[in-house]
Order: sequence, then C-alpha cells, then structure tokens
Amino acid sequence: MTTTTKARTLKDELDLANPNTLADALRQVAVGSLLTPVGGAEVTLGALASTVTLDPPALAILSLEVTDVTAGSGAVGARIISSLPAVAPHAAGVPGVANLSADGATLTFEGTILKYKCTYLPKPATDLDDNFVSSAP
Repeated sequence: MTTTTKARTLKDELDLANPNTLADALRQVAVGSLLTPVGGAEVTLGALASTVTLDPPALAILSLEVTDVTAGSGAVGARIISSLPAVAPHAAGVPGVANLSADGATLTFEGTILKYKCTYLPKPATDLDDNFVSSAP
C-alpha cells in the first residue's frame, strides 16, 4: 500500500505557525513588503486614460482620489473600490466608484483622467496557494 503526502501550501504553513518553519514562511511571503503601503504621491499620467496599471499589483486599496481630469470625461474626487460599474462622484463628500481587476493590477475609472493619488497594500510576493518551501531540516 502506497501513501502520499499532500504538500503544504504557504497558507497552511502560516496557519500552523510552527516556530521551526515560521521564519521561512514569512520570508517566502515577504511579509515586510506586504504590510508596507505603496503609493500616496500624486501620479501624472503621460496621456489621458481611463485605466491605470499598478506595479506592484494591489491586495487592498487604502485610498484613491482623482486629482485632475484636464480635457477628460472623468471627475475629480475620492473613489471607493467596488465590482459595480465605475461612476464619478455625485456631489461634494460623496465618493465615486472605481474598479480593481481581479489580479490587482488595473484600476478602471468612469472616464479619462490625468492625475490621481492611490495608496494600497501590495499583493504577497508569493501566492498563498503555492507550495511551502522550508530550509529547516
């Protein structure tokens, strides 16, 4: 009779929190980078665009604001992230809606924009469903 052992994923290993392998799991996911917000400065696009590519991809958007729509069809103001269609802010203090792609790499706005500010937490360096690799004996 042959038995097989299922390889543990990085998520499994982090959930186990085994003190002998936890350091390897934290290094594999690059937890320091994962917990460090990216962005925050105003970004000026080279041309008007209704989509923006984030590098690195985002896990969670902390804040998003369109700051300039010169000659564009978008509107300035804060945005929330939703799977709903992108819409401009309706009034002062009421945020608009932007979409974040499933892979976290693309923001889509309701129209063309020229400048924006975005602060976000990046996706993990390694997918949590990947096999865990340990240097422990």
